[in-house]
Amino acid sequence: MNKSKGTLKKEGGEFASQRAFSTIPLPSREEKPRQKGLTMLIDWGIDLEAQNNIVQIAGPFIDIAKIAVGISGLLPLDLLQRKIENYRRSDILAFPGGMYLEYAISLGKTDAYFKHCAEAGFKLVEVSDNVDVLPEDVKQKVISNAIKNYGFKVLGETGSKMESSSVQHLIDDVKACLDAGAWKVLVEALELYDTALKEDIIQELMAALPVDKLVIEIPGAWVPNVHEFDRHSMIRRLIEWIGPDVNLGNIESPELLMVETLRRKHGVAGYH
Repeated sequence: MNKSKGTLKKEGGEFASQRAFSTIPLPSREEKPRQKGLTMLIDWGIDLEAQNNIVQIAGPFIDIAKIAVGISGLLPLDLLQRKIENYRRSDILAFPGGMYLEYAISLGKTDAYFKHCAEAGFKLVEVSDNVDVLPEDVKQKVISNAIKNYGFKVLGETGSKMESSSVQHLIDDVKACLDAGAWKVLVEALELYDTALKEDIIQELMAALPVDKLVIEIPGAWVPNVHEFDRHSMIRRLIEWIGPDVNLGNIESPELLMVETLRRKHGVAGYH
């Protein structure tokens, strides 16, 4: 696969004069709101003080933030609203984990779920079927409902947490999500890792689908035998292979600046 330089260019202007080491030029990136080169922070219940610190130091490099699984439903409403607003002030779109919607759908509470999302202040939602598989037409209707009736931007997700899917199923599912109006589609981490990155599957996905529409999830501690080194190696490989504009999901807060550094480093000619 050809390495894409994306939108990287030499930075200048006001930002360069304000940052540390301002006379040493760095490759810059498209400013937010970006449509590619997205970094998704995974929020496992980060407290407000820690969240403020994360946003202060890495806010320009975070595009979306997943409040993981059903954590949104464990928090007091006013606290959740403050978390979402803290992200919004730094142009970061927060969204609740898709498995919570799967649970709501199983209870026949889809519309109640979307109403609660709006009440909390979410502008972005995830529609997945990682555990409870939805028929394609039902998944499309849920996406369409979220967009047309509630005004949400939607992240679709493809892939299973229970078993490996065929590549063709993943491709067809992504296309169905996009046809229903999804903004981007997350690719479930468990579909892309089995002791090593499944580069053959990623290659087929990239050949069949628009790269900027996919968000590749990085597997974490919930996947057997995944360690910090494995995560770093995978992130680095994806940026070197696909380019600095690859969309990456499930980035932990201590990894944010590392990910941005690797994106910028890839844009320096001859320095990889």
